[in-house]
Amino acid sequence: MDTPNSPMPIANNSQPQHVYLALSESKASRHALRHVLLNLVRTGDSLTCFCVAKDAEDENALLQRLSTLVNAFRDTYQLANVHIALDAVVGEPGPMLALLVQRHNVRQLIIGDMPRQRYVMNGPLSIGTCTSYGTIAGYLAENLPLEVTIVTIRYAEEKPIEEPL
Repeated sequence: MDTPNSPMPIANNSQPQHVYLALSESKASRHALRHVLLNLVRTGDSLTCFCVAKDAEDENALLQRLSTLVNAFRDTYQLANVHIALDAVVGEPGPMLALLVQRHNVRQLIIGDMPRQRYVMNGPLSIGTCTSYGTIAGYLAENLPLEVTIVTIRYAEEKPIEEPL
């Protein structure tokens, strides 16, 4: 069940949910996967990870590497009862992720990104910060007719992420 202004799905204890994540091998993507597994999914839920390979020769190898990564995270966080699927295509990441979103009738997509620029804007009443995102997250946020949640890695040095790999 979602509310109109909810940035994340609201967990309904009786209904399993289906979460969609754009996944790559980047640090930001691993951070988003960790966020999803720790904060959004629970026993009985499903997670579909969309992956885009640059060329056909790399598609199977990419699926194998990401499958190993996802299974290591699942084992680390003891989420054996969460169904995780990988769906991969070949092409340019932005348009191909948009195609996968359409194909799966997705209402909300989660993607990890590291902000490219961060700056302070002086306003008449307050100071605000603006962040510009990378090309893929920015493309999806601007071009998809659905909610895109961007999980970012902060510029400040963070505590090390406990990753299985």
